[in-house]
Amino acid sequence: MKGGGPSLAYALSHWCWKSSSGDSLAASIAATNFAIEGVTGEWSTFVCSSDAYANSFAPSMRRKAMRWLSLHAHYDDAHPWEALEIVATLLGNAPGVDEVDEVKQSIEMSYEYFKLSLDCCL
Repeated sequence: MKGGGPSLAYALSHWCWKSSSGDSLAASIAATNFAIEGVTGEWSTFVCSSDAYANSFAPSMRRKAMRWLSLHAHYDDAHPWEALEIVATLLGNAPGVDEVDEVKQSIEMSYEYFKLSLDCCL
């Protein structure tokens, strides 16, 4: 790839690893299970909403190439919201401002890295 190479495509996985290994449990669940799972479902649904991307593959490869996207496009939409319920449970009824900010920032970072990875690949 030109202009930054594949390392930018790995930025999202590095962020998820960093969050999962170093952030609070609530922030890491928010970053990965809420933010990434939620946006992945929406993005893959959008990509699969027309045949344009699928038709870019040879007919013999199309089904295999689209399998992951198709699964996520029809993925259980409840998963990200269940993750958010877990985050809320972990934070409790009166979370501190710092805890809420950490969760918010982790979600925002996930969205930024997701966009960075997509921009690199597209």
